[in-house]
Amino acid sequence: MAYSNAAGQASSEVVNWKLLKYARHVSRQRLPLGHLVTPSDDDQSWEMFDGTSKELVFEISSSFHMVVKFGNIVQENCFILNSNEWLKGISKGDSMLFILKIQNACRRFRIKFAPTSTQSGIQACQSCADRLQRYFHIKRVPMDEQTHRNGEMSNVLRETVPLATMAQVVSGQINAKLPLDYPSIKFPDGQLDCYLRLCLTDSGFPQFVGEVEAALDKIIKEDMPMSS
Repeated sequence: MAYSNAAGQASSEVVNWKLLKYARHVSRQRLPLGHLVTPSDDDQSWEMFDGTSKELVFEISSSFHMVVKFGNIVQENCFILNSNEWLKGISKGDSMLFILKIQNACRRFRIKFAPTSTQSGIQACQSCADRLQRYFHIKRVPMDEQTHRNGEMSNVLRETVPLATMAQVVSGQINAKLPLDYPSIKFPDGQLDCYLRLCLTDSGFPQFVGEVEAALDKIIKEDMPMSS
């Protein structure tokens, strides 16, 4: 990894994270003419972008810019080298708020990190905060126990699970967990390893595994609802 020195040499590394949401604060001055300002306007004055409609990415570029991209459009682009005097961040759970002070003006935007196959949204946010901390201060707000528990449960499927979805979970095609109504089987220590070794000594076992995979694929194709 190569990072800037005092002379401002460019880093050779680009790092990015997928986002679920991005929002930028819109000044009340841009609200419609004659609009009666109410306490709820603080929520309504956030312009929201959803990562489910287009690819939404947060990036730290090789030239020390942090960038938010929505599809092919750059929504935010901030030079972060020596930015500690005018740029601050607040990290909590899977989300981060940025506050930029430019002359007499103040801008805010916030992002919510998407989980991946190897990281939860909370872990992705923490790894991003660790990198940004090298350039400006990130205040880390601890989550309460309930919020942390909700974050851990965010990838657990709810209610009735269709057979096709269950087959995708079992085969590893989607990163999710079955509801708590489907408890996992726990083998005593060491017994699962012995059981698998015994199965592998059976000459018909590899064929059986292949047939199970083929059957799962068939269930997914036949039971998956058609998209409109």
